[in-house]
Parts: sequence; C-alpha cells; structure tokens
Amino acid sequence: MNLHTDNTTENDTTLAPAAKVDVYDPAPGTEYPYVISDYAREAARILGDGWGADSGFIGAYGLLWGPDVPTLHVFVDHCFPDQVDLVVAPYYNPDPQMFTINLPDGAPQTREELRTVAEQIAEIARSLQP
Repeated sequence: MNLHTDNTTENDTTLAPAAKVDVYDPAPGTEYPYVISDYAREAARILGDGWGADSGFIGAYGLLWGPDVPTLHVFVDHCFPDQVDLVVAPYYNPDPQMFTINLPDGAPQTREELRTVAEQIAEIARSLQP
C-alpha cells in the first residue's frame, strides 16, 4: 500500500453513503421516568415511620430497610430475556431468599403504576418481619 500526498492509498475504494436508519432515541426520562431506587423509596413511604431507602449507583438499584428486617436490595433481574422481574432480596446475603415481582407491562410509567409496584415491595418487606 502506498500513501499518496493527499493521504489516500492506491487501495482506497469509495463507499456508497449508508442508508438512513431510523433509530429509537427517546428523550431522557421519557422511556423510563422512574429509576429503580424510586421503587424502594416509594415502598419506604408506604411502610411509614422507621423505614428508609437509599439509591444505589445512579439509581440502578435501591436499598430498603426497616424495623427487624435486613436491608433489602431492589434490582432488576435481566438473566432471562423473555421475562423481566424486579427482585427484592436481603442485601449482601450469600444465600439470599429472593422475591420477584413480574413486570408484564414493563417499567411503571405513571405515579400510580409506581405505587402499585411499591406496594408489592412493601408487602414483601412486611412478610420478613418477625
């Protein structure tokens, strides 16, 4: 291959312009208006006094804690592509008991849908109390 003074080579070929492809590109916050930690925070509000929640890294997971319950990890299990589950499990437990919440319609899009999912998280948390 010989480099010419115009930075081309004798082996250069001219490529046809690529066809325009429509790419799904929603505005930030429109496809998923709530991050996972919002689910944990809403559950803490439902559970009331003595309960709290915090965000994991950039809201990708949530932590929920309360009276007589180990800190719970709220996250998405994406191991099985044909089902999307929200998982609630004790945080940092080597043999965790895991609870799943099926999200058949995908992520909550409204405050009411968020509350419905959070109520399920709250029920799991209550079930772990002695």
